This record gives sequence, structure tokens and C-alpha cells, in this order.
Amino acid sequence: MSSYTDKTTVEKYLDVTLDANQTSFVVNAIAGVEDFINKYCGRKFDVAGTTATKKLYDGNGLESIVVDDFTEITSLSIDEIDVDTDDLFLYPANEDTKFLIELKNTLPRSSRNLGGQYFIFDVGQQNVEVEAKFGWKAIPEGIKLVATRLAGALLKEASGGTSKETTSESFLDYKVTYQSIKEIANAIGVVEILDQYIKPNAEGQRRSKSGYFQV
Repeated sequence: MSSYTDKTTVEKYLDVTLDANQTSFVVNAIAGVEDFINKYCGRKFDVAGTTATKKLYDGNGLESIVVDDFTEITSLSIDEIDVDTDDLFLYPANEDTKFLIELKNTLPRSSRNLGGQYFIFDVGQQNVEVEAKFGWKAIPEGIKLVATRLAGALLKEASGGTSKETTSESFLDYKVTYQSIKEIANAIGVVEILDQYIKPNAEGQRRSKSGYFQV
């Protein structure tokens, strides 16, 4: 997994030098923060590798399907029948990282194979195979910022409001939980940033803590 922040970045953000206990805490906090971000946004922000891998998805009966974020698609099949990648539109358009695959609407209106062409992604379990370079072109700057701010805020919280001169064992007893991170995220206002990175569904809606909203 590509780290969204690190100890050095947190030190620069807080303008401090962390001792051994603080460093251990921050490493643990960053892992918790990244897990929180992934779950909140419904996606991971790993940087794509150079090798394509295959993943299976359930067909939804629609002309488009949401998959894991990717930078390049090399092949796609529905019910083990290949679809030419030239017959696909990839979204968001004009962005390096994509997450939605749409079949061109000029294809025959049929859910069955017609010369290797499909109109919809047939309903089924794990019947859509996508081979792609999964991941992001680069970790978004907004995600890096949120991760750094949350890790720094957790350190301050565990330090009783300050990140300086804290070496007691009780400091390491502070529990980094999803709930504690969520509370701090709301308190420092970073959820508004994360809302913009929530993965939309096939209808182009994101689901935030307040419910669905259009992209």
C-alpha cells in the first residue's frame, strides 16, 4: 500500500521532532488514519503499478460498471466473452485515474453476444473480468493533507493537547480507533475534503455521512 503520509511529513506539519514513543505512536496512527480514509471514501488510493492484474466483478445489468480505480485497461470480458477495449468509454474523462467503464451506446441493444459486442454488463456473480493497472496515477494531494492533519491531531490528542515532551508509557496506551479518528476528523473539518473523494456509484452519486448527493 502506498503511504498517504509519513513520520517526517507529520513532524514538518507540527514543527516538532518526535521521540521514539511519539514515532511509534505516529506510525500506528497513520495506519489507522489510512484505514479510516479508505473506508470513508469507499476506495484505496494506492499508486498503480506497471503490471496489469485481473479482477472479477458482478455484472449489474447496466451499460456502465464501477470498478476499482485504474490508470489503464488492457482487457475486459463479460461471461468469458471478450469485449474490444475500443468499444469502451472510460471515466472520469480527461483524468489519469478512472473508475467507471461504459459500453459504447452504439453497440447492439442485446445482453447476449453479438459478434463479440455487448450492450449491457449482464447480471451475474463475478462474471465481469477486468484486466487493468489498478491504482492511482498519484496519491491526491487532498488525501495526503487529510492523512497528515489527522495523524498530527491524534498525536496532540494523545499528548493532552501538545505534541512536545511526551514520553510516558500512558501516552502509548492511547487507543487509535475508527471512532476516535472519526470524531477528530469531524472536529478539525477534514470530512468536507474527504467528501470530494468518495467513490461515486454508476449513477454518479456519492454517499457522504449526510446521504447521497450528485457529483
